[in-house]
This record gives sequence, structure tokens and C-alpha cells, in this order.
Amino acid sequence: MSGDYDKLLGDLQENVARNLELRLALKHAHQKIDDLEKEVFRYKMLLAGKDEMMNSLGWACKKPEERYNGDV
Repeated sequence: MSGDYDKLLGDLQENVARNLELRLALKHAHQKIDDLEKEVFRYKMLLAGKDEMMNSLGWACKKPEERYNGDV
């Protein structure tokens, strides 16, 4: 019976380690998505000729493109 317990414990530890890896990968993916959204927003502002809106205050709202009402 001790062998079953050790196997279950080993499986649990592997699952916990995998869970942590997946959470870290997800966190990095979310960060990359956020960075790419900021880049897209910056390029939209550049293409629209709105250099003054490229500062960090443009990202103060949750969805900057809604704030400018489609002027982009």
C-alpha cells in the first residue's frame, strides 16, 4: 500500500509542478498580448497622425480606441 501512496504523491507533485509551469506560461502570454496591444495602439496613433495621444495617458483607460470614438 505504501507503493500506491508514493505513486499518488509523485503524481500529485508532478501535477503541481505542471500547473505552476502552465500558470507562468499563461502569465507570460498575457503580458505579451498586452505589449502587442500597446504596439498596435501606438501604430494606429502614428498612422492617424496623433502623436500627442501616444503618451502613457492614452493607456489610462481600459480601451483607448473607445475613448477616441473611432477617430483613429
